Amino acid sequence: MSVNQLMGIWFVVLLVALAAWLMWLYVWLPAQIAARQRQTQAAVNKVVSSAQAARDMGRADEAIKLYDKAIALQPDNPQLYAECGLIKLAKREPFEALAYFDRATRLNPEYYFGSFMASLCHCNLKNFQKALAINNEIINSVADDPQGFVGYLGRGAVFIHLRKFNRALGDFEKAYKLKPEVALTSCAVAEASCYLGAFERGLKFSGQAIEQMASLNIAYLWRGWAKYGLGRYEDALKDCDRSIQQDQKNPKGYQIRGQIYQAMDRLENALADFEESLKLYQQEDWTEFAAEVSVSLAEVRQALGKETVDGE
Repeated sequence: MSVNQLMGIWFVVLLVALAAWLMWLYVWLPAQIAARQRQTQAAVNKVVSSAQAARDMGRADEAIKLYDKAIALQPDNPQLYAECGLIKLAKREPFEALAYFDRATRLNPEYYFGSFMASLCHCNLKNFQKALAINNEIINSVADDPQGFVGYLGRGAVFIHLRKFNRALGDFEKAYKLKPEVALTSCAVAEASCYLGAFERGLKFSGQAIEQMASLNIAYLWRGWAKYGLGRYEDALKDCDRSIQQDQKNPKGYQIRGQIYQAMDRLENALADFEESLKLYQQEDWTEFAAEVSVSLAEVRQALGKETVDGE
């Protein structure tokens, strides 16, 4: 066999090998990767479904374990970390929640929902300047793009904590203008409106939030507050009862329901709610909000002839 024939055979073998390698690289390997990704995603979806069911039934610790299992399967998914953070924040565990949200935003700096939730954690931890900086960064990054609504929503929440209600309303209105279809924006406008005594507006926007997302518990509280401000006490009480049943650690819920009971002259009920609200505000070190409740509590105690209480 001549050298030229050998070279020809070698060239054919090389072409076959190259073709096989290209087939493996561009066809078989992507197909295998896609198959594994589909299997992984199916497994993640199954675990997440169980986690959501546990969360909805109030089994927060079980939900966190399941989400952690999903994270082990898909460690680069920022949404899984955010879901864990939401549960931790609902449990009033802002440090743990912040760790999850920070991880989500490190994975994807443009995951603005994670940044927004991190700012809420900083609010709970009284790191207001940090919370403002996070939301200002979002606003400056996306300007008037619709996804920037979370920056205005977050900054408005900071202003609520700082009791700058007019500024909060201004930011919430900007968020609503950018994303009117998102229930959180109409809910936020309702909250700030109620703080400013604009109860008709609070009723309108809280009702809109509930229409958009019936499971948004806090919207019922703002609707109850608006109804209280408009003198519709029985209806207001129903909304507040619903909200408190879903979140028994929110001091604002007991404060508003206490005001309703006080207006209805059900002073023993008002006393119990104001005392619970004060206790929760003090646990979270919200001194200005606690002082506000203390005034109402003193009025009710005086009306009941209970002007002094052990330990005060």
